[in-house]
Amino acid sequence: MGAIVVAAVVGIVALSLLAAVLVLSALGIAGTKAINAVHDGGQWWVNRRGRRHHG
Repeated sequence: MGAIVVAAVVGIVALSLLAAVLVLSALGIAGTKAINAVHDGGQWWVNRRGRRHHG
C-alpha cells in the first residue's frame, strides 16, 4: 500500500504544480494585457497633454 500512497501523493503534488503554473500564466497574461492597455491609454494622454519626457 505504501507505493500506492506515494504514487497518489506524487500525482497530487504534480497536479498542484501544474494548476499553479496555469494560474500564474493566466495572471501573467492578464497582467501583461492590462499593463499594455494602460500604457496605450497613457500614450494618448501624454500626446494630448504634450510630451515632457521620453519613455
